[in-house]
Amino acid sequence: MDRWDDKIIDDLFPETIFQKYFELKSKDKNQLTETDMLVLSSILDYLERIRTKVSKDHGIPLDVSQIVFLLPVYWTEDRQTDMLRTLFLETRWIAADDGESKLVVVPFVEAFVNFLRNSADHQIQLARERKYLMLSACKTNDPKKITYTCTCFQMQSAKELIAVSKTLASSDFLLVPTILDSRSIRLPELNDVLLVAVKKLLTEMQIDSRNDTQCEVTDENNCAPEISEIASRFVKDLFCEKCPLIDFYIVHESEFLPLVDSYESQLQDLSSLSYHQFMKIISLDTSVQQYAKQIVDFIQSFLDEYDLISNSPDGIHDIILRDNYLPDYYRYFIKESFLQAKLVRPETNFITIPDIGHLGEFAIQKPLKMIQIANVILPPVILGEEDSDSVASDRIQEDNSSFLPMNSYYIQVNIEEQQIKYILNKVIKTPSSKNAAQLFTVQEREISINGLASSASDEMWNHYQRLESEGHLGALIDWCHKHEAILLSTRHYECFSANMKRIVRAWVRDKQIFTNEELDTYHSVFIDDQCACALKITRRMLLEVGMKPAIANVATTIVGGAFSNDYFGLYQVSAWIVRGCMTSIVNSHYSYSLERFFQEKL
Repeated sequence: MDRWDDKIIDDLFPETIFQKYFELKSKDKNQLTETDMLVLSSILDYLERIRTKVSKDHGIPLDVSQIVFLLPVYWTEDRQTDMLRTLFLETRWIAADDGESKLVVVPFVEAFVNFLRNSADHQIQLARERKYLMLSACKTNDPKKITYTCTCFQMQSAKELIAVSKTLASSDFLLVPTILDSRSIRLPELNDVLLVAVKKLLTEMQIDSRNDTQCEVTDENNCAPEISEIASRFVKDLFCEKCPLIDFYIVHESEFLPLVDSYESQLQDLSSLSYHQFMKIISLDTSVQQYAKQIVDFIQSFLDEYDLISNSPDGIHDIILRDNYLPDYYRYFIKESFLQAKLVRPETNFITIPDIGHLGEFAIQKPLKMIQIANVILPPVILGEEDSDSVASDRIQEDNSSFLPMNSYYIQVNIEEQQIKYILNKVIKTPSSKNAAQLFTVQEREISINGLASSASDEMWNHYQRLESEGHLGALIDWCHKHEAILLSTRHYECFSANMKRIVRAWVRDKQIFTNEELDTYHSVFIDDQCACALKITRRMLLEVGMKPAIANVATTIVGGAFSNDYFGLYQVSAWIVRGCMTSIVNSHYSYSLERFFQEKL
């Protein structure tokens, strides 16, 4: 049975295995023949064996791994993605309770675009909201056919960014191709067409008439078999064996003439042509032109739909040509036809990926960037005073071990009464189930700040001054009989600040749980040591008007310092740990509200 399964699999190309599975799964069970059932079983068994090999032989734990599947360029239907997920479920690569992110399906054009961005050899600029056409030519499992796939795509921000940040979504941080349309045509291979063109050329040049010993010029019927034989051998030698991968734009007579000379007098008229001249003549042949016109018309059908106004911002910005190791003569004839139709510029060339396996690296660019975004937007670990530095280190390793790869950086922020201390650590050994991560301290920096009580007091004073300037302070001030309707002054500020700081410290250390009525009860803050003049404040006012802005300033200082190029802005930081901000706050109402607010601001 295993040998029979192997024979079935050997008869299928890798992509054909999936296509065959899709074909069979599209049928009702009662429509499947015995052979169909055997093929289906063989495909499932084959993928299960690969899963076992990956898991056992290579030690890759699939239960905690993310699977990235790069789609072939001509797979563009949602049903193919759905069936692919079903196949991976049936073969236990993924489980039914796994989320969608377990199997990430990446369109070919997305990986190809990332390849272009990272390639120093291809200077193609893909701009936001611009539309492009990509023509891909590749061989299929049928050796006599070539598949041409045209994909129209538009560069846009990844949809996932919209749910994360409107600012990121409106930037160029993560531009990905959105497929607007994709279609394929399958044409016969070019060799038969070239044979017709070469035979016609040899006939027109009357090669046979120059050698009377082989045939008479007037006897065209007798000449035809001779020309056909010469043309067949010449096409085979020229396009299939000796020169299949030569760039026809740079080849010289020295490489073309030896092949012509090998036919002695049979091809003597060709000896006056360069390789490029010969190829140019062939490209103008009617049969080659008809073949190329099918591809031109195919591209034109996309332009008719997506490029209604030529050179408009909303039209097609560029046509990208990509092939999968096709012989260069395909590229030559296609490009010549495109130049005649004015579809591309002379400098446009086909792009070949040197190692198709490297596309896997470019397929995971978006998932990796989403992890980077997650590292930034996840709330930092905030620890209390009772947590020691060693506990802090343990906590960040426990909470962020998946985000601490080798050579990554994380920042530990210690907030004290009058300063913020930064410690930038580098991971030199990743954590495991048995050992903690090994870290190296890269930098330590400090920033001076005002204490929470002092900052909250200043925020409250500024609030009262604004109300006074607007004429609304009357309800929040009690004047004594000597100082009615005087303006707030520096002398008042000094007294207010001293008294307000004492109130802040007392309220944040009060363990009592207050009712709403108690939170809104007015208390006096004296502004003059020589009289009873006082400003009025409630516990809720202190929280909303005084303490939250003070905490927001601390968060802004932390972020500004961390991302400043003078500090750590030039490092790729994977995680943060913040400790000490709420350590002096005992009151549950204040600590709960301010901790949540602090995380939001960070």
